[in-house]
Amino acid sequence: MKGLKQLLREHYSVTTASFVSDGDIPDRYQQTHEAEVQALTSVFIQTGGEDWETITRLVTGSDRIYVTGFQSVRGLVEDFHRRLALARRDVFFLSAHDDMLVEWLTPDPRLAARTCLILVDVVPYATETVKLARLAKAQGRSIVVISDEYCHWSRDLADAVIYAPSRTGLFLESTVGIVVALSLIVDAAAAGDPDQSGRRLTEWKANSKRLGIF
Repeated sequence: MKGLKQLLREHYSVTTASFVSDGDIPDRYQQTHEAEVQALTSVFIQTGGEDWETITRLVTGSDRIYVTGFQSVRGLVEDFHRRLALARRDVFFLSAHDDMLVEWLTPDPRLAARTCLILVDVVPYATETVKLARLAKAQGRSIVVISDEYCHWSRDLADAVIYAPSRTGLFLESTVGIVVALSLIVDAAAAGDPDQSGRRLTEWKANSKRLGIF
């Protein structure tokens, strides 16, 4: 049965070749395509650096992880929150506007030191982002920033940073690199404890089946 399912997936998968016979990219998108590929390559290269080692340690070793993003990237971060919560426990979306940071009231310094805040932001940066980073640092929390190539303030506040190039020739700055960086973080969290992440994924599928979601 497993082999049959794999065969069906391969047979009925939708590929680019089904829509474009010669596989050529239109001229108007050639430069954009090259820039997007370079942006993705840049993100993957950064996974070989010290910042990525720090990020891996924090997403696997922190007791609690808070993630947040404002304005145009909030939707990306909400999706990231759900995915990261599948990979490990105690992941929370921090909505500073909605909850007024009740999660961080009267923090115990010892407990705060074992938490991590993941901030996602792009130009034009939300004023709340820097303020929230400073507050987290004042409370002794670790900070990870995922942003574009213009994030000049991140090095002064964050324990680790991933920069995703965003200028690829599109009408608005591209978020492809940021999406990939967030996906890699989810994968790193799952790899930190594959047994636990595997159980969580199995239980999630079982619960979804009970509700008839899929």
